[in-house]
Amino acid sequence: MLKDKNFFIFGYPRSRTAWFANLFTTGDVFCYHEIIPFTDNETLRNQLADRQYGKIGVSEPNPMAYDLIAKLYPDSPKVFIFRAVEDVIISMQKAFNVTRESQISFTKSCVKSVLNMLGDETVEPVDFNSLNDDKIICKVWRHCIGSEPDHNRIKLLKNFNVQIDRQLTIKRATAIKEDRLWV
Repeated sequence: MLKDKNFFIFGYPRSRTAWFANLFTTGDVFCYHEIIPFTDNETLRNQLADRQYGKIGVSEPNPMAYDLIAKLYPDSPKVFIFRAVEDVIISMQKAFNVTRESQISFTKSCVKSVLNMLGDETVEPVDFNSLNDDKIICKVWRHCIGSEPDHNRIKLLKNFNVQIDRQLTIKRATAIKEDRLWV
């Protein structure tokens, strides 16, 4: 397997990991979203070794998945999107009506994995609040994909919110489908 064939994007829930999966699913690149909790190691390896695509990535809104990925893919580029825990909790409460206590418990359980990521030179830390900056998006693109960014794709998706815009109109969905955008 090519050393840099795979890439991984980590963050807390509601930190734009799904948005990056959409952004990076283009051309010969495919990015899964939230598959790690639903698969075993062998299935994951097979999915990530698919030769149909030049690069295959995973975006995962659960920092605890990092520990497994760091063992299986130590040299692959990784990104961790830092978002203030309080913002994550508020966003989860609004979107899914989860209790504050359950979200605090979840974020506490992720601390060890987050600290491990901070010491990994293959991990590019990115501040959630900087994700509207084209330079930051391009930096993540280069780190994960290893090529010059597709500025037209970035422009197309920049204001697209995967959670809010899920209810696309048929007309818009048809237009976006041409570029292999999935929601």
